[in-house]
Amino acid sequence: MYKDNPAASELTNGSIILYDLFFKEKNKKSIIVHESSHHLYKKVAPKDIADFLSMSGWSIEVTLDRKVYESPPKKLIQPYSALDKDEDFANHVESYYQNPKSYKATHPKHYDFFNQRYPL
Repeated sequence: MYKDNPAASELTNGSIILYDLFFKEKNKKSIIVHESSHHLYKKVAPKDIADFLSMSGWSIEVTLDRKVYESPPKKLIQPYSALDKDEDFANHVESYYQNPKSYKATHPKHYDFFNQRYPL
């Protein structure tokens, strides 16, 4: 568990764990959307994931000895988006649902990507 994290996704059994902090939060909907997005990420078509990662600026390098290195985008939607690709995806989905107008203004391509697949 990350410090001050109100919830977590348990992908193995398809559940969301709510910690005590969740019940003190004002915007519970955003937390649930964020955690649900981790589950959604695992079900998104590979081409859509590739499109999202490309649009977001993720880079993947495979060395000659077959080691894979992933580099997060230089511009992140949230600082902890750099943790991994599905965290970045979940942060984008949360922002899309939390404040669509603002998200559309700051991330128009991402907004269109999500709006085509998950219209509000």
